Amino acid sequence: MDMKAIFRFGLIALAALAMSSCAKETVVDQVDPDTPIEFGTYLGRAAQTKGSVATLDAATVGLQTTGFGVYAFYTEDKEYATFQTTPTAPNFMVNQKVTYGTAWTYTPVKYWPNETSHKVSFFAYAPYYQPTTPAPTENITSVSSNTKEGNPTLTFAVASDVTNQKDLLFATSPNLTKPAVNAPTKFTFKHALARIGFKANVLVDVINEDENGEDDDSNKGNGNLASETTVTINSIKLTGNFHTNGTLDLTDGTWTSTPSAEKVDYVLSASDLTAAKTLTTTEPSGLLNTDSEYMMIIPADAIPMSVTVDYDVTTTDAALNTGSSIINNVITSDIFNFKFDQGKAYTFVLHLGLKSVELTVEEVTAWDDQSNDAVNVPKLQ
Repeated sequence: MDMKAIFRFGLIALAALAMSSCAKETVVDQVDPDTPIEFGTYLGRAAQTKGSVATLDAATVGLQTTGFGVYAFYTEDKEYATFQTTPTAPNFMVNQKVTYGTAWTYTPVKYWPNETSHKVSFFAYAPYYQPTTPAPTENITSVSSNTKEGNPTLTFAVASDVTNQKDLLFATSPNLTKPAVNAPTKFTFKHALARIGFKANVLVDVINEDENGEDDDSNKGNGNLASETTVTINSIKLTGNFHTNGTLDLTDGTWTSTPSAEKVDYVLSASDLTAAKTLTTTEPSGLLNTDSEYMMIIPADAIPMSVTVDYDVTTTDAALNTGSSIINNVITSDIFNFKFDQGKAYTFVLHLGLKSVELTVEEVTAWDDQSNDAVNVPKLQ
């Protein structure tokens, strides 16, 4: 090979190397990375308790213990409502369980669409429910399957035993687009039910309402419970035409109750009540139920109901053979109508009126003089 040929070959090799280097430089453009979907939670103001904000109000365990379920819909560039114009089953997540360790996690991990106009809508509920066979008959009894078209729902039955009643939460995060990296999707959970608690107030020798239902101060007595006397609440029964079963729409929290309202009793027994169930002269009032024994009600308008209270009035008296007198009272209120709103906590204050036994002297009846009667006394012998 002559020198010219060698020179030409060298130029060709250099040109090829330069082209190769340029080609490598043109593919270093950074591709927008896929962003995993992460979850975070907090409870709405009405759902917070004195303890951790991650605690289900009135539930026996916390949200971080039970986890929560998620339904998600990928709607491309449509709003969720428009996407569901033709009812469609969930196409992104179905009853996805989200659990807590040091953070909220789930599997398999899903990723956001990279199109900036494309949306994903999320709907959550808690506590998490795993479908079983046979299905339970209380609390969450079923959730939407992967073939159910339209809005995701769950069915719920209020437990007849108050100690088995559970709180129910839901949250919505619709029409979300891809967020910044490491920005979790936040759920603000709300209560789906209404909650009832009870407080007792002993009123002694008191007329606490006039004919208009207002306080009538002119007729009030001293209201003091004698130091030897205690009032002990044995049970509280709420009787009403309640909806015991219903279907909750997870997209907006609306209820469809089935069957129609029926008359049922919800009872708090002595074992369900706090130490405040015994009222004294120094503590004539107090909250009666514990944090885990609220009554849970499916929201409804104008439910006719009544409250029955069973309580003992005990007075220490050393003169009695038993050392005390005990009078049992079972009092039922008149039937009244009450509207229960979703997410509202109600406290029914039970006014227990006592009439003291008063002893007094009105008059001493005068002797009734009779006419003089002759009495023959036998003559002495």
